[in-house]
Amino acid sequence: MSTHDRSSTSRSPRSALLSFTLLATTAVALAGCSSGGPSATTASGEQVADLAAATAYLQPYTEHPNDVLISEPLAALPPAGTSITVIDVGTPISEAFWAGLQEAGAVLDVEMTRVQAGQDAQSINTALNSVVEGDPSAVINIGLDPTLFQSQLDQLQGAGIPVINASIVDAEKFGIDTIVNGNDELEATGAALASAAVVRTNGEADSFVLYTVPELAFSGVILEGAQKQLESLCAECTVRVVQIPITALGSTAADAVVSDLQANPDTDYFISTLDEVQVGLHQKLQLSGLDVKGIGNSPIAANYQAIADGQQDAALGLDVNLFVWTLMDQAARELAGQPVEFPSGEIVAPVLQGLVTEDSPVSDPQLGYEAIPDYKEQFTKLWTGE
Repeated sequence: MSTHDRSSTSRSPRSALLSFTLLATTAVALAGCSSGGPSATTASGEQVADLAAATAYLQPYTEHPNDVLISEPLAALPPAGTSITVIDVGTPISEAFWAGLQEAGAVLDVEMTRVQAGQDAQSINTALNSVVEGDPSAVINIGLDPTLFQSQLDQLQGAGIPVINASIVDAEKFGIDTIVNGNDELEATGAALASAAVVRTNGEADSFVLYTVPELAFSGVILEGAQKQLESLCAECTVRVVQIPITALGSTAADAVVSDLQANPDTDYFISTLDEVQVGLHQKLQLSGLDVKGIGNSPIAANYQAIADGQQDAALGLDVNLFVWTLMDQAARELAGQPVEFPSGEIVAPVLQGLVTEDSPVSDPQLGYEAIPDYKEQFTKLWTGE
């Protein structure tokens, strides 16, 4: 197998960052969260949310799954000369995606090529034109909104080239039948975040704020899932929504959170649809005299480290390698004429994602959460029978 890396002149937007997550507590640990998590500062100190329902919903996100999502053996390995192009959207997690995809590609003995999309319409158009011109056997797209390359998508689909998509919204509008981390999974992620917020505050919090990044389409779907779940769990709770601009990520996002919490001192707990908002937040909260905790989605290494150090309450993280090997499995099955049928989002999401707290940190922040340690062996057996 050989790999190539073709780059456009500029990196692509964070508007394609994935929304998946991590896991690592047991049912016993979850029960412990109900009594030992951070206390909310409600006036009454009484339970105002449905803690039992929140605990039950969160349960699957606290238990490591045993098996990958696919159980049917691959009908046929990709033929010699098969090439798969990966669209790289340029987010921090993209390097981990690429590394995992290359490993999976080596097992399938296919040629892997990476094309980096850009930050604006022109550079994205140029990059996707190069994808079409490369005439790949299949394409993998993690997070790039198909509205940004509708013409090229039509060309690829018209040529019968499978385009494997993940972490995009409203896939059916683009003629995409199968997707990993689509609307259903994203809504389930939001519901899990909301349930965790209730559990981590012992059901006593009655004032929440949801931080969302409006430029990211997936962020809005997660937000909707969290809002629905909070309404179901605590009809009397106050829930605010605050937008954090994408340009603030990696720079002033933590300052924006601090300013919001200072202006709203009754806030008990926060939820972020993207955990990068919390990077550097602990120190800024300390300087401002605030002690408000929260949970975020799709943590990066800095978030995992903060959790291990007791500087961040919780996160819902993604098993990156399990995720990308699942995408490669889908590509192989499309090429073999063996389309994948996934179960509902509420089943898929907790296989790929899970709750991480100080009581259940990851062993290696750089590696992140690992849901199924023997995923490589399981996929290899499905693909090769060995």
